[in-house]
Amino acid sequence: TDTRLGDLIGHSPVMRDLFEMIRLVADSHATVLLQGESGTGKERVARSIHNLSYRRKKPFVVVDCASLPESLLESELFGHMKGAFTGALSTRRGLFEEADGGTIFLDEIADTSPHFQSKLLRVLQEGEIKPVGSSRSIKVDVRIISATNKNLLELVKSKAFREDLYYRLAVLPLVLPPLRDRREDIPLLVQHFVAASCKRHRKAPPVVTPEAMEALTEAPWPGNIRELEHTIERVVVTAQGAQLTRQDFMGSPAPLPVQTIEVDLRSVARNAAQVAERARILEALR
Repeated sequence: TDTRLGDLIGHSPVMRDLFEMIRLVADSHATVLLQGESGTGKERVARSIHNLSYRRKKPFVVVDCASLPESLLESELFGHMKGAFTGALSTRRGLFEEADGGTIFLDEIADTSPHFQSKLLRVLQEGEIKPVGSSRSIKVDVRIISATNKNLLELVKSKAFREDLYYRLAVLPLVLPPLRDRREDIPLLVQHFVAASCKRHRKAPPVVTPEAMEALTEAPWPGNIRELEHTIERVVVTAQGAQLTRQDFMGSPAPLPVQTIEVDLRSVARNAAQVAERARILEALR
């Protein structure tokens, strides 16, 4: 439908524009840089680009650059020869070889080291990789989609990210909007996540009350779609009735308007405890 593109859901103007851009860039070989806050769905966009491209029958490989130390990241992506380093007991193919013909998604690209960035630049320039400990290069045909929740141009200006690599990665830059900029999509997302969560947990789908939907739509969602999805899942699992009410979301980690009083009471209680503790310590010292 016009409200969906692969795993992506939305009918707001910003999402319609994004859908159109995804369709335009999908069949290109050019690198794509996805920029957006944490939780805005960068991996889902990358997967949608892959699934709409001529590479769809080849592998889609996800690499979280932030979760791996530099030495391991290099060996994971480019492979290594037996004995290349302590613990390299056998020769191993890297993820670039595994993804040959397909797409590799490099998440949190801003968190990589200058040394790794120079290696990645070589892959983009030459279309080949060199396994750790090898003098032989291997040709690979891989489309690179990278993502970051940081401002890469600012990092380039402060010399924290290679400028030449930035322009290689950002041939087709796409910006993913935060949830607060596409509030009209929230009811669609809520219904989707409720249905998916109920199916997973084998529960009859409850009805979301208008008051609850209004509260969900007005909430700021700093964690974006990921935060909304986790909130819905928690409430679906814990709610008892046939309806999901505004009250059901009060204990949620999401910053719903209904939480304001609760948070204030919590902070008052915490401050009172600290004052009491200080009084006890002073009394003991006296």
